[in-house]
Amino acid sequence: MKYFQFAVILIAYFINACQPSNQVDLTEEDIKAIEQVTQVFQNAENSNDWSNIAEFFSADAILMPPNGVAIQGIDNIRKYFESFPAVTFLKLENIEVKGFGDYAYTYGRYALKGTLPEDDPVTDEEKYLEIRQKQADGSWLIYREMFNSDMAQPE
Repeated sequence: MKYFQFAVILIAYFINACQPSNQVDLTEEDIKAIEQVTQVFQNAENSNDWSNIAEFFSADAILMPPNGVAIQGIDNIRKYFESFPAVTFLKLENIEVKGFGDYAYTYGRYALKGTLPEDDPVTDEEKYLEIRQKQADGSWLIYREMFNSDMAQPE
C-alpha cells in the first residue's frame, strides 16, 4: 500500500510539474515592439546597412542560414551580413507572432531583390522563423533565426 501511495504522489507531482507555467501571453505592446524591430531590420537591409544589422540580434544569437553552418554571436553575424550582395528591395512580413513571458516566435515571409557581384539581378521569395527574446529595455531581439528560399536550387 505504501508503494501505491508513493506512486500516486509521484505521478501527481510530475503531472503538476509538466503543466505550463502561469506566464502571460504577449501584450499588444510586446507585439508592437516585435513589429518595430522587424521594420527597422527591413529598413537597415534596404539601406545595405550591414554593419549595424547585428544590433537586431541578442548577444547569444544564432543565425541558421540555408546551405551553411550555424553562425553564433553578434560579430560573426555581422560578418555574415557584410558579405551579402547589394539589396535593392526587401519587404518583410510577420505572418504569425506568438509567445509568452520573455520569448516569442515570428513566422514570416519576405520578398528580396538585389544584385550579385557580377551585376546579375536576383529576385527571391523566402520564409523565416525566428525566436525573439525580450530585453531589459522592452525590445525584442532575434535570439534564433532560420530562413530559406521558396525557389528551387539551380541545377
